[in-house]
Amino acid sequence: MISQRNIFYFFVRKPIRCFSTKVENESYSKFDDANCANFKEGWSTAKPYKSIPGPSTKDTVVIRDPKDFEIIYRTEGHYPDRRNMDILNYCKKDKFPMIFALFTEHGEKWWNSRQKINEVLLKPQVIKSYTSAVDEVTVDFLRKLHSMRDENHETPPDFLHQLNMWALESVAYITMNRRLGVLEKNPDEDSIKFIHNLKDFIHLFEELELRPSIWKIYKTSKFFKFQRVTEEMQEIIYNLLEQSVRSLTAKSDKQVNHDKSIFEKLYKIDKYVAMGVVMDSIIGGIETVSSTVYAVLLQLALNPTKQNILRSEIFQILPEKDTALQMRK
Repeated sequence: MISQRNIFYFFVRKPIRCFSTKVENESYSKFDDANCANFKEGWSTAKPYKSIPGPSTKDTVVIRDPKDFEIIYRTEGHYPDRRNMDILNYCKKDKFPMIFALFTEHGEKWWNSRQKINEVLLKPQVIKSYTSAVDEVTVDFLRKLHSMRDENHETPPDFLHQLNMWALESVAYITMNRRLGVLEKNPDEDSIKFIHNLKDFIHLFEELELRPSIWKIYKTSKFFKFQRVTEEMQEIIYNLLEQSVRSLTAKSDKQVNHDKSIFEKLYKIDKYVAMGVVMDSIIGGIETVSSTVYAVLLQLALNPTKQNILRSEIFQILPEKDTALQMRK
């Protein structure tokens, strides 16, 4: 059973999401299903953005309802116009021209990058091809976690950190088709350094970009720390990608049928897009993946009845503990 002891304290805030995009009027015609039956009527009575009370300098609306998420996504138009992330643009380097592209670009420039990766990342059959990789990493993670339990069979106090390591290993395996070994007894120092830098990156990004800050006028110590950890993360991933490039060029014609990573597929389309997507996936994916799993485990811990239902459903698909996970058609 999943218990609350080491999970509860972390995920206590209500889920919120920040949207920075413009809703296009003509997009309302896309709503033709039952879930959005009232959208057309609502559009006629919708108030303009400027009518929202608050400081005149505000540029972001924070929403909570998942139904609102759908409306925003389905009406943002072909070229989303999103909030600038100035500090990410500032910290870009010439060596990494495409890093943070999907986070910071706008309009047609954003779409030019996005359409190159759609074929590789968004098709269901492509996602299915990575099931075995995720399963392999997860089995290793569970073995490690099992050995770390205390005398009460509780997970370690740094459980979230362990999830970060699992997410890093998973994302790296999917994007670059290589195991970093972070779940081993003596993980690579660069991987540990990357995780610690990522935690600083997320905390400092929130403080410098999403809260009032004077870094654009006066470079504070926190700004310089953010710049340093960002550069260090970029260099670590760049070195891994350089190894992947050398591996690709060394492959013989007899190896063309091997399972291709996201990086390899994108590399043939655009080298810089490939490197940018991998960097963005690793930097942006680790905390989001591990936090989401953490939240799911919390909800299961709070609802043991639902946990038992899920357990019985899992046993129908995976009757033995060593049954390999396979994506159903």
